Amino acid sequence: MTEETLNKIFVSTADIFSDNLNNLKDTLPSDYFNNVKKYHPRYLSLEYTWHGGEPLLAGQEFYARAIEMQSCLIPKEIHTSNKIQTNGTLINKSVANFFKKNNFVVGVSLDGPEYVNKNRVYRNKKSSFADVVANIKLLQKAEVTHGVLATITPDTVKNITPAEFMSFFGELGSNLQVNVFYPVGRGLGLSCKKSDSQEIAKFLFDCFKIYLENKTITIKDFDSYIDALFLNQKLPYCRYTGSCITKENMFGFDYNGDVYLCNRFIGLDKYKFGNINEVQSLNEFSDKKQKLYKNYKPNKKNCISCQMAKNEICGQMGGCIFAQELLGYDPLCLVTKQLSQNIAQYKKEYYMP
Repeated sequence: MTEETLNKIFVSTADIFSDNLNNLKDTLPSDYFNNVKKYHPRYLSLEYTWHGGEPLLAGQEFYARAIEMQSCLIPKEIHTSNKIQTNGTLINKSVANFFKKNNFVVGVSLDGPEYVNKNRVYRNKKSSFADVVANIKLLQKAEVTHGVLATITPDTVKNITPAEFMSFFGELGSNLQVNVFYPVGRGLGLSCKKSDSQEIAKFLFDCFKIYLENKTITIKDFDSYIDALFLNQKLPYCRYTGSCITKENMFGFDYNGDVYLCNRFIGLDKYKFGNINEVQSLNEFSDKKQKLYKNYKPNKKNCISCQMAKNEICGQMGGCIFAQELLGYDPLCLVTKQLSQNIAQYKKEYYMP
């Protein structure tokens, strides 16, 4: 990505964010707005999430320059944050210290012990496991805010028990988020059937029960399910709310400045709005986004008899829109539906109103 494109992205996103912020100020009571800004600044943050491929291939100097540009181009009153999702192989002491100094939130992909993490290999087929675990330790030592993202595949539930899975990540000591596999990129040849969701949901429910009894790390997804099913709070993730298409303040940018619904859609013309270098403002894409939302027909078959949809805890969009585009359904949505039915039965036992 060129500096010219980065410049345009930072200026344009800051402009549209300022407009949104001013609308909030006009809408919310001043005391409430100021308290949110003081105590929960992330809710009023302009967030940049760096994805790839592997985003660290751009090099540390690229991100140093990006941070410098942000400080020059974005008004000081706007709270900004940077997140990065990496395979972890290119992290070293210098990178870890850079992340700490510049308050990056880092996500590292790791699916479990080496025999579970077998799909994450170098081009020469050598396992990346030992390097990634060592580099996670560097993040921990540098006190970088980070977490691990584990993708659950049909093979995961065959090759490791829930107790072993939870023990591994508990000993690793980093907070965890789980995702469900769907075939994209190098995963195109791997199995992905609707029937897999039942076994994956059972596996995660057994993990959830262990988590309730022995919480040594934070698993964001499980905490969100507890908040949703025990306290009736809405699920926060975009895949449940459909915020990529229902809100105007989320975009994905390709390296050349092409603008998409979100980063997952890069390369799909149906979800491309234009190029950031060819417009004056991101607002010029609002009409296209609204038209896409108006014409979009989510697959709501999975919403029928779903605990989440019934209680209006999710956005009832049928799950991740990209997954629906790819497969016709969202595997994670299927798993969540089954998992939520099992978790709901624990409310009386573990939650006292």
